[in-house]
Amino acid sequence: MRGILLFLLAPALAAAATDDTAQTVREGIEHFEAGRYDAAATVFLKAGEARPDDPRIAFDRGCAYAAQRDTAAAARMFHQAALARDRSLSARAHYNLGNVVADEARGAFGPEPENAPPPLREEGRKLLARAVGHYRDCLRIEPEHADARHNLELIRMWINHMEEVWKQRDRERNRPEESLLEMLEKIQGRQRELRLQSTSLAAEPDSPERRKAAAAMAASQQSLASELKPLEEKIGESLKNAAPSAAPGKNTASPPEELQRAEQALKAMIGRAAGEMAEAAEALQKGEPVEAGPPQTAAVERLDDLFMAIVPFADLVQKSVEMEKKLIERVESVVEPPQNREGCDFAETAWDQRFVTRWCEILPEKAKPVLAQAKAAVSQPADAGGSPAASPEAAEFKEQAVAMVASAEKAIEAGPKISKLTEEAAVCLESKQAAEALPKQKEALRLLEEILQSLPKQTESKQQERQKPQGGDEKQPQKDEQEQDRTPQDEPPQDQNQQNQDERKPDDAQQKQKKEEDVSRKDAETMIRQVRTRQQQRREMEKRLQRYLIGPVPVDKDW
Repeated sequence: MRGILLFLLAPALAAAATDDTAQTVREGIEHFEAGRYDAAATVFLKAGEARPDDPRIAFDRGCAYAAQRDTAAAARMFHQAALARDRSLSARAHYNLGNVVADEARGAFGPEPENAPPPLREEGRKLLARAVGHYRDCLRIEPEHADARHNLELIRMWINHMEEVWKQRDRERNRPEESLLEMLEKIQGRQRELRLQSTSLAAEPDSPERRKAAAAMAASQQSLASELKPLEEKIGESLKNAAPSAAPGKNTASPPEELQRAEQALKAMIGRAAGEMAEAAEALQKGEPVEAGPPQTAAVERLDDLFMAIVPFADLVQKSVEMEKKLIERVESVVEPPQNREGCDFAETAWDQRFVTRWCEILPEKAKPVLAQAKAAVSQPADAGGSPAASPEAAEFKEQAVAMVASAEKAIEAGPKISKLTEEAAVCLESKQAAEALPKQKEALRLLEEILQSLPKQTESKQQERQKPQGGDEKQPQKDEQEQDRTPQDEPPQDQNQQNQDERKPDDAQQKQKKEEDVSRKDAETMIRQVRTRQQQRREMEKRLQRYLIGPVPVDKDW
């Protein structure tokens, strides 16, 4: 960035017959040029006391303060100089104000601006915006001021670059805490936004601004495509966690062939989505947003194939309800008073409606393994160890299993009806028959909400929690799931250790009774843990390998 300009005012002062003040200013300039900024500031202050209303001396005082990094004092002097009638002096004062504030921004971002936390980024952005304002004031007075124009362009390029760096750093920071499903939904959401932006840009006439916007969108599309590699790595991690542990005495366990085939198929979907994104980015780079639309649409649909492969039953129900509500709002805007014919893009709404159709087509198959597992939990004996009463936790778990049975049965029964209704609604929307589509949409939503309301309350609350912004306190739930994942075989060493301790204690009647109560309690807990282990294993398999529960994962889209 081009820096502070010193205004040499000694000749002007000499012409005004103020020899003493002129000599003082000359002395100050000599100190300044020699790098003795403290001495220059002192001498300029003396000259300013002799001529307090001279904006030229205020300007040079500002230069000396700025060189000492006293930004507050420098800004006061430059503001005073900016009021000068001399347009050249006023322009230079505004330019120097821009430099002073830009220097403050550098300090706010810190020595490593790429690692600046969000509060410091925001502070730095505000300071740069002020600097930009001063440079523009300079150019308003003196349009040919090359340094001001240079610094404006430099700030624009720098902040655009840093915004991309910060986005990338934030994504990298959040990735370990994001689940596979969360990461996928975020990528798909951003791809939908880019697709809509391309559609809007395609409707604009060709112009330099349009081509510039297309180039910026190409960069965004390329950046989003780079997120697919971490997604692929997350899939590998998830499938590795789903693989059975190594047998005792062995170092590793080879992943089952089923898991290997699943990983290959899911990664193949990502590869095709990456190719479609690259095609869209290339079209945008050429300034052809119309050509970018089809591959962007294909990328969204490909990511939805991946979504359907990994999404658990309860999440799929929640997602379907949310989407159908949004679609109904769009259609109501053109059907119910006050009508707004421009409030609904019928082709786009029909396209979105078919996503719900796709989801509800697989809803029964998602529900079947959940139903089988929930029924097994319901039929589990209340006290497998023969204890006199089951724990409250076991009773609550069985109640949740009963609710899951009801929800899964409703999904199996209603899934085909919902998919038929939503497909009929999509056909109506394609023909712009909103009034005919709306009742079908509302009936589909009613059936979906029945399934959702039947879900166990704990499960439903988890779906709501998934919609909240993710904070920094997410590791505890992961720890709980890891504890649930422990198999009953992991427990005996602890029980045996407790037994050995009990045997070392006096075997009186009270101790014996306490030991029996502990055994009964542990039996009940073991039973609950066994049920939870089966539930967790099934949920993980359902979450990542559902396609294999309903048949082989095809190479191409099968919906």
